[in-house]
Amino acid sequence: MLSFLASKRIKSLLISTVISVLLAYSLDSVVAQTGSNIKAAFIEKFTHFIEWPDDALDSAEQSSFQICVVGDDPIINELHTLANLTKIKNRPVKVQKLQTLNTVADCALLYISRYSAYSVSSLVKQMQGKGILTIANSPGYTQQGVMLNFYEDNNQLRFEINHDAAKQSGFLISARLLKVARIIRVGSRQ
Repeated sequence: MLSFLASKRIKSLLISTVISVLLAYSLDSVVAQTGSNIKAAFIEKFTHFIEWPDDALDSAEQSSFQICVVGDDPIINELHTLANLTKIKNRPVKVQKLQTLNTVADCALLYISRYSAYSVSSLVKQMQGKGILTIANSPGYTQQGVMLNFYEDNNQLRFEINHDAAKQSGFLISARLLKVARIIRVGSRQ
């Protein structure tokens, strides 16, 4: 009788462990997806408060507002959804995952995933002066020259801006956006 009860208890414990693991995995997936939703919405809203350099959106391929993603990131799905629902700078939105940097000149905005095969500093150097807004989601990327970066603070999504990098590339960022961001200055501690 004791072994029957022990066996039943082990089965019950095993089933509850499996259910807990599945729920935890599902919740992590939902949280990641929700985070991507929020980031995509932020990205679209950022464009209302940022002016691109005069000639940045004038190239032949810029009849649309091209958002490019470097590296694997679930945000690309949310950006595709966004592209179907809205226009940015009065242009239809196209989203492209870049396999190489050959077509980066067509991008108006470059989202750099933390899973990018390219080094951030080399990407930033290639983007300088091209009128491509850089956005990322990794600690320390604004210090390396990325213009906007997402971070979490007390379980809340926030963003920081490297205002100097944006100005050097010819972007004008609204004071309203700067007011709600953490401003990063290269060489300072923030």
